[in-house]
Amino acid sequence: NQSNVNIVSSDKLKYLLSHAKNDGDISSAYLFFGRSTYLEGDYITSIKYNKKALFYSKIAKIDPNYADALLGLMISYRRAGLISESEAYMDSIDLFKEHFPSKIQKQGMLYTVMKKYDIDENFCKAAETREELFKLVEFENKQTETGISYLFALSSQLAYVQIKCGQFDKAIESIALSDTYLNKVKNRDSVYMKEFYYMNKALFCVTENKSNEAKIYFDSASMYVQRDKGILLKKTIYSERLNAEIDDVDNTLYYLKALNALVNKETTITKKIISSELSKKQHIILNKQRNVNLLLIAFFVLVLVLIVLFILNKKHQKKIK
Repeated sequence: NQSNVNIVSSDKLKYLLSHAKNDGDISSAYLFFGRSTYLEGDYITSIKYNKKALFYSKIAKIDPNYADALLGLMISYRRAGLISESEAYMDSIDLFKEHFPSKIQKQGMLYTVMKKYDIDENFCKAAETREELFKLVEFENKQTETGISYLFALSSQLAYVQIKCGQFDKAIESIALSDTYLNKVKNRDSVYMKEFYYMNKALFCVTENKSNEAKIYFDSASMYVQRDKGILLKKTIYSERLNAEIDDVDNTLYYLKALNALVNKETTITKKIISSELSKKQHIILNKQRNVNLLLIAFFVLVLVLIVLFILNKKHQKKIK
């Protein structure tokens, strides 16, 4: 899960690369940092790391890493608003799915499409796809602590998009599932997506005009999102809290400033990516134009040489006569 990666320093990357034993280890290291920087909203660095992960996983012939790197590139470009680049990697994922057994193919494609709908804020389609994915993986994950934790995370995220889609009855069922799975986990510190779980409860309190309870749940969500979580989760929780209009002026200003800082950081990075991609496209266009110009020059030179040869040949024929 993309959201399970804690934010780590570049020193950690250097350490992992220095201890990598083969190309597969290198691809895994770059993949890890591609996910991490994505969560921080640093899409330009995420793209760089995922491209390196793609390169090394191809050499090592590690298909799961290759597929994950394609996904990382698809979502990073999409977050930056570069839809055509994102769709190109989406097509690559679709072509690559045949490398996996049918069930893994289906899981992978559902997850990919789900992320696409999440980013596009197409919440009803996201809910439909997440529900299908949940049903596909639920049975096999009920037996282990890790699997139950995964189902808790999936049901919590599902509940959120169902709320955003207006499917409140379904969202209540998903939250009840989250409760069930959370109660089954022995080590609750290992559970991911607790911030979504508490935010979902806060949003339902808001619909019932229970502002004080909503604040408590939002506070819990904010507390968990501060634990090495990235910009995307923080943005979601702060935005939802501000939209709920449950805080006094001081707290509203606090969350507004925090959200603005995150948005400004993300916007700056996004502008760099767009500028970089435009530069690449301009470079390609210029190269193509140069090639066209060279071909035209070569063509005209050839025509000129043929004309000269024709004239010389004519003169030569006259002399013979």
